[in-house]
Amino acid sequence: MHRRRVSLAVDERACLPALHGLHVALRFRGDALVGADILDRPVAGTPLSAAAQESVDLVARYLEDGKTDLSTIPVALEGASPFDREALLELRRVRAGQTVSYGDLARRLGRPPGASRAIGGAMARNPIPVVIPCHRVVQADGSLGHYSGFGGAATKLKLLQLEGSRW
Repeated sequence: MHRRRVSLAVDERACLPALHGLHVALRFRGDALVGADILDRPVAGTPLSAAAQESVDLVARYLEDGKTDLSTIPVALEGASPFDREALLELRRVRAGQTVSYGDLARRLGRPPGASRAIGGAMARNPIPVVIPCHRVVQADGSLGHYSGFGGAATKLKLLQLEGSRW
């Protein structure tokens, strides 16, 4: 599956050390988070507005404790399809330490169970991993499933473990 990249003007960016040598780079336009990347190396940051710094502080706290609620961080999903936007925003309601299956997320949206593949596609196109927690979506049998972020399923597992999930 190819990850679609949408080019958005980015005003500010920050990079945080994350898990086991990984880093989370956050990109802002105004006060809204427009993108996040999990990387194997840090990238240079820029000065941040007070609102963007508050979001960065929340993500940093989450990366330390695995429990901090990131659902209050404003996000911009202009490049997402209406279906992807709906799925990604619904996913923000799944709390740290919890998981949901692709099919369950489809049902939450009023879609048939067969829409689980479309949910998987929306997760693969998530432009803001960690803040929009696609790592919390697992297969119906409880296995991890895929993760399109850097490090694949190993990173998904690290994030779930950080949150105290059953893995």
